[in-house]
Amino acid sequence: SSLGDWFVNEKKITGGLKNLVDQVNKIGLKFGIWFEPEMISPDSDLYEKHPEWAIQIQNREATQSRNQYVLDLSCREVRDYVYECVASVLRSANIEYVKWDMNRQLSDMGSAYLAEDAQQELFHRYVLGVYELQERLVTDFPDLLLENCSGGVARFDPGMLYYSPQIWCSDDTDAIERLMIQEGTELIYPLSAMGAHVSDCPNHIAGRDTKDAGADDDVDAPAFFVCQSMQEKLPVVRLLIRFYRFFCGYPAFSGPVRRLQKHISVIPR
Repeated sequence: SSLGDWFVNEKKITGGLKNLVDQVNKIGLKFGIWFEPEMISPDSDLYEKHPEWAIQIQNREATQSRNQYVLDLSCREVRDYVYECVASVLRSANIEYVKWDMNRQLSDMGSAYLAEDAQQELFHRYVLGVYELQERLVTDFPDLLLENCSGGVARFDPGMLYYSPQIWCSDDTDAIERLMIQEGTELIYPLSAMGAHVSDCPNHIAGRDTKDAGADDDVDAPAFFVCQSMQEKLPVVRLLIRFYRFFCGYPAFSGPVRRLQKHISVIPR
């Protein structure tokens, strides 16, 4: 992949992104898009042009995680580039949802743009840079639904919820393990703030077969992975959607919640 090169590939999307979005809208669906704007791939055109934009300790080999580096969002030039890449895509079509992903930890904390005695400020300046980007995004696109990523729970916090009304809890979408994840999150945050997928079965992470029970019982926006085996599961998918739409108006989604029983804490494989 080429994180950092956020441009529409019209060789893959025939007719351009707007044409695709228009076709999706015509059948009554809204269009959303995935970004991971904080990251940069070592094989991207951006990294070839600006390797100094990646967070790294000078004169040391930077550490890759998930085959990517982290952009130095303490730098105004980097933030402006990232924002314009995202904003130009959103301006080009009727995109109503953005998943802002964050798939690796910060390491090798060094900036080519901070003075030597300010290097320890990088963590703080980085987060301020994220806040600035998202502030600009929701200001310029006030009708956009922004969903953030918990980043291994480190980013599920009030600061991020200020910009996005929901946050993706975890990539672990196993229906049983998700009970603990949802329970732990709902101790502090409202149910409507927790995003999750209803994923395939057996689950791709745990390998557990839960007979299409679904990935969660109390989320704001279920989503589905479309795959070749989806056709045979359409009746179950339709049932889950009807179930969600029926109950989403109940107080559990907008009012106080009383937990009557604790979920299973020890889960056999």
